[in-house]
Amino acid sequence: MVVLFPAFFVLAGFSALVHGILQAQRTLRASRLGEADEGAFFSVERDPMCAGEKNRGAPWIVKYAFDANGQKGEGTLSTTEETARNLNKVGPSIDTVYPPFK
Repeated sequence: MVVLFPAFFVLAGFSALVHGILQAQRTLRASRLGEADEGAFFSVERDPMCAGEKNRGAPWIVKYAFDANGQKGEGTLSTTEETARNLNKVGPSIDTVYPPFK
């Protein structure tokens, strides 16, 4: 029983590591092999999990829409960059999340 408790944390940590690596590979593959499409930011708001005026480094949730090969798509990303606050004022732009806001 004593061995099961630490083993659970090792397994959970390994699972989180594998998930993070796979997600990073998908993001890099999209940046390298993807095609540029025009899009627009339609929402920039504070992450409700980190809300509060005193928390100046609170992440922003940026939502954007794009049209790829005649199909509409939407995406979101989270960032701590203060420059995200000004994205609501930006009109249509080329949708590339490179360099990443993270």
